[in-house]
Amino acid sequence: MLHAAVEERIKIVTELKEGIEVVHTPAEYQVFLATYFKPLCDILRSVPPQSADTPEHTLRKQVLDILTRLPPNEVIRTCVGELYEVCLNVLQTDNQENGVPAIKLMLDLQKAFRVVLEQQGAQLAQFLTKVRLCPHPCLGVRGRLALGCSPVNRVGSSAAPAAAAAAAAAASVPGAQHSGGQCREAR
Repeated sequence: MLHAAVEERIKIVTELKEGIEVVHTPAEYQVFLATYFKPLCDILRSVPPQSADTPEHTLRKQVLDILTRLPPNEVIRTCVGELYEVCLNVLQTDNQENGVPAIKLMLDLQKAFRVVLEQQGAQLAQFLTKVRLCPHPCLGVRGRLALGCSPVNRVGSSAAPAAAAAAAAAASVPGAQHSGGQCREAR
């Protein structure tokens, strides 16, 4: 039954995604946000992240795709804090495939609404300083894993789902500084 409900939600979200290009005027955009913004965010809050290609993962991916298509203009200003919070949660809990669009959206929002998102930007910077890549870039992922890097340093690791996307964007966020993670010696 739950699977059928997710499949139905995927159909609805896919139709919505295909029709989003018709939302051009500020009035249409405002109606779209009033109707669909909360339900889309609720999907990302209520449907748990998946590591495999499941209907739930497809649903989350489709919702993120819709949210990344929303123009960051004055019409969305009232939703920016909630959208940023939802994206930060996706970044912290989801896989890299969903983390990349989430962080791109967060950075776009940060550019457009820097003053409004000052406190949330600090939360992102704090998260990014926790997520460090191994300081041995010439070794590649396999070499870093062979050295026994801690899970927070593993690119693509399930322990740090969107670490690669987060670390790549660290330089773009005000207040974020790379702290140079340390690898543990191989045992």
